[in-house]
Amino acid sequence: SKPYVGRYGVYSETPDSLPIFGSASDASSVVYVCGCNAWGQAILSCLGHMVPALIGLRTLDSAANEPQIAELCSIRRFPVSCAGRTHEAS
Repeated sequence: SKPYVGRYGVYSETPDSLPIFGSASDASSVVYVCGCNAWGQAILSCLGHMVPALIGLRTLDSAANEPQIAELCSIRRFPVSCAGRTHEAS
């Protein structure tokens, strides 16, 4: 059998320790709501409340600052690295 040659994963937060929220592009059908509650991140439950807006079932509530929160935690704040690359065993 062929050895397993790659490992894949999803980071649970952004490099600045915020949860990941949103989709990588407007064309993507994959949405991310990932985070680590180890530090008691109240923002993670806030993002969970915003999931219906993320998938188009409602709009973000401006009065509750949801657009700003979504932008702050957006996965789109960071460039996608290694896109299209494959990992090969050495």
